[in-house]
Formats: sequence, structure tokens, C-alpha cells
Amino acid sequence: MNIPEVPQHQPGDFPPAGEGIHQPSHLRQHGPFGTPSVAVPQRPSNFKPFLFGAVGLLVGLLLGILGTVAVTGLAQAAEAAAAADAEAKKPRPLPAAVNTCKLSGKSTYAKLGDEGRTLSLDGEGEEDVDGLAWTDIQCVLKAVNVPDYVRDQMGSTRALDGTQRESWDNFAVSWSYHPNTGASVVLRVTGE
Repeated sequence: MNIPEVPQHQPGDFPPAGEGIHQPSHLRQHGPFGTPSVAVPQRPSNFKPFLFGAVGLLVGLLLGILGTVAVTGLAQAAEAAAAADAEAKKPRPLPAAVNTCKLSGKSTYAKLGDEGRTLSLDGEGEEDVDGLAWTDIQCVLKAVNVPDYVRDQMGSTRALDGTQRESWDNFAVSWSYHPNTGASVVLRVTGE
């Protein structure tokens, strides 16, 4: 009896069509010409978890930025409100001097400006008798602690001298004098 010879394959040889590799029918696919093609089982995609992770990271980053901006804005607003409150509570020397010298009713001749940082005083003269008396002006100068040398200069100013200026500590003053119109004095707070 003759025993049929089994073909021997060399390493790297592919088995002839229909031999060797058997796939279950549910995995077989046919190519465009009706020839069977080998189907590769599909692995689950790793793209969806990556996409969800990236979207979550982006949302978290945006919420973190928005939260930081909101907290920073609130802190800055609170600081600004506290600074404005402290500024409003600071004693203002020029309005206080107007009150001390009882010049509030004479606002035409004692004008506060720049949120209480300037005070214009219009004195009476020989022809302009509706201004402040020299004693009222002296009262304001004492109330804001104008140095003696500045008050002496103001008291000896002549019409020919024009407008004079002086400054000390946190104040500046300019003044002029004419016998007909009287003294004109402007006090200004330069620092607080």
C-alpha cells in the first residue's frame, strides 16, 4: 500500500489556499471578487476615553481660569472699596478750617474745591467790601498751621509784588494783594 506523501512546508511558506488556517464562518469576509479575506478581530477603541479625558481637562482648565479671574476681581474690588472708604474717612484740613472759622455760610468768598483739597479765599478791599475780613483769612491760616514766616510774608505783600507762592509739609499757598480788591489766597493740599 502506498502512503500518500504529506507536503512539507519550509519556514516562512504560506500554506496553500484552503489549507492550514481555518476561521469560523462568522469571522470570514469576502473581498470584492468573492474571494475569502481574513477578518481581523476589532479591538475596542482607546480614542473615546482619550477624548473624554481631553475634554474634561479643558473644561477643568477653563473653570480654573474663570474662578481665578473672578476671585482676583472680587479681591481687587474689595481693596478699592476699602481704600475709598479710608480716603473718605481721612480728616480734611481745609474743610475743617472752614468749619472752625465759621465760614460755611460765606461760600462765595471761601470756596472749597477738588474734593476738599483746595480752598480759595477772597478778602474784602477798599472798593470790594463784600469779601472776607483779614481776621477770617488769618483764622484759616492758623487752623491749617501755616508757618509764621509765610503769614508774615502774606501780611507784608504789596500790590506791586504780584502773586506770591510758598509751600511747606503737605501744603502750597499762592496769594496776592491789592488795596482796592483785598487779599486773594488759594491754599492747596499737595500730599496726604
